[in-house]
Amino acid sequence: MSVKKIIRYILVLPFAVAIAYWLAGKFGDTIEEPLRNVLFAAKGDSIPDYAPVFYDDKGIPYVVYATENGITPGKQYNATIVANFALEQAALYDSLKQPANKQAFDNCINWLKVNATVSNDTALYRYAWRQAWYPKVPAPFTSGMTNGMVMQAMLKAHAMNADTAAWQLARQLLHGCFVSIDSGGFTIMEPQGWWYEEFAAVGVETPRILDGHIFTVIGLLQYRNQQQEPLAAIAAEMGLQSLKYYLPAYDAGQQMYYDKYKKLADRKYKQVITTQLLQLYQLTNEAVFLQYYEKWTTPLKVHYVKRVLAERNKTGALLLGLLLIVCWLPLYIGLKLLIRKTMKPRRKRY
Repeated sequence: MSVKKIIRYILVLPFAVAIAYWLAGKFGDTIEEPLRNVLFAAKGDSIPDYAPVFYDDKGIPYVVYATENGITPGKQYNATIVANFALEQAALYDSLKQPANKQAFDNCINWLKVNATVSNDTALYRYAWRQAWYPKVPAPFTSGMTNGMVMQAMLKAHAMNADTAAWQLARQLLHGCFVSIDSGGFTIMEPQGWWYEEFAAVGVETPRILDGHIFTVIGLLQYRNQQQEPLAAIAAEMGLQSLKYYLPAYDAGQQMYYDKYKKLADRKYKQVITTQLLQLYQLTNEAVFLQYYEKWTTPLKVHYVKRVLAERNKTGALLLGLLLIVCWLPLYIGLKLLIRKTMKPRRKRY
């Protein structure tokens, strides 16, 4: 290799590094997951998905759960996932006005109405299948997160379609928040507040999952704000009291625990929980939620390159290398062409 080529490499390298660093900071997290999928596909493998979602002929989502902890739930409809999909379709319809999104939303709402268990003007969703994540919680179980999510979906159906049946079910789901676990509900009632359990069954130890409780509280706050309902205000306030009391127990420095068993939240749930805390601050204006939001988002704000190096992320390192090559190559070619043009001998004039 000639000295001139080496000099060209050295000249463009700092510019390529600077551009690659900027691109990684802006797009690294977005590109990394597709790149990881490509790498797994190239090896004839795939990233393990323990809960892939499919859709039936009416567009209702269902999940095929893998075996975990010796438990195989298999194909199951999950009302929380159906409600979340309904809200996504409603948002798409609001922005795009596509009839297909409206139809998918309506189908999900109808499914949620049919599959609620209503007794004495109180609604719960009872899951007859056994979940695999917390073996101590048997079937049937119920879920505060489900009530909170479906409540939001029903209020949206009432707003979009003037659906009185949806409004009635939302009210019955609100009443479900007043049923303790010992009475077959999902609420842990304590002097320090009410905790809305994501996986609840009578007479067993429950995991106190942080994001599940917060989803329920957000649903109650939205119900309170939209309907000016005193019962929703009471249930929301009791849930907020419990959350503020227990939040320090979920504090792992600049990380957070996912449940009471001190399982650290992964990247997905870090994003979920910090987004929830910001929502809570916006809904309540209580400084404690902003404080935890800022504390727990600090690691997420670290530049992508620094996170890749700290985590020894192999896919991230490969992405950085590819970005560097993509940035360096056109700069090198451009410099080479520029040198040729400037060094081109001029014709002598006679």
